[in-house]
Amino acid sequence: MLAGKQALHGGAGPLALAAAGLSLVVWLVFVVVANRRIHALVSARPVSMRWGTALGAAGCTVGLAVFAVAVVR
Repeated sequence: MLAGKQALHGGAGPLALAAAGLSLVVWLVFVVVANRRIHALVSARPVSMRWGTALGAAGCTVGLAVFAVAVVR
């Protein structure tokens, strides 16, 4: 949120705006992955998280950090 505000009010260039847009997309993917996991945990005996799902969540976290650095620069 703060990175987006800085990008919009600081007269950011196209790289910062692209990074802000990609941050939004990655955040939405992360929310979808988290929501699916929450629904999977509702059962009395939840299945373990698949390797690809865990890797996707970790990738989203790293992606958000990278895009945040691009927006701040």
